[in-house]
Amino acid sequence: MILKGKGMLEQLGAETAKGIAELARAARDARDAILDKIRDEDVQSVPPAHGEHNPTVALGLDPLPESHSARVALREAVAALSPEARSELRALMWIGKGDYGARDWAKAVNDAAAAPMTLHGLLWSNSPICTRL
Repeated sequence: MILKGKGMLEQLGAETAKGIAELARAARDARDAILDKIRDEDVQSVPPAHGEHNPTVALGLDPLPESHSARVALREAVAALSPEARSELRALMWIGKGDYGARDWAKAVNDAAAAPMTLHGLLWSNSPICTRL
């Protein structure tokens, strides 16, 4: 289903987006608490240059156990969304990443709807939700 001419967050809703962002932040913080115990040298061989992103972003939430309460809460919140709301969530993530501008909202939602992603992919892909909202 391709969505045309829709306003922002019509299916997802601003409060739901904020709630999922808070859950994503909590999961990221829990992941970071685990990673803080790991030396930088064990994560990568060459330290990033000034201004480069943290290499642990690519890990997504993998270091966080599947049963961790923050990971479960995030997974359940996203699983409860309709396919249309997931498309808006993905579009919002893409805008947060800089792949689209806010003016490109309709295109981002259309592109997300045209290339649906599994729940696992949405949460744990190389652009995980925990780093994009």
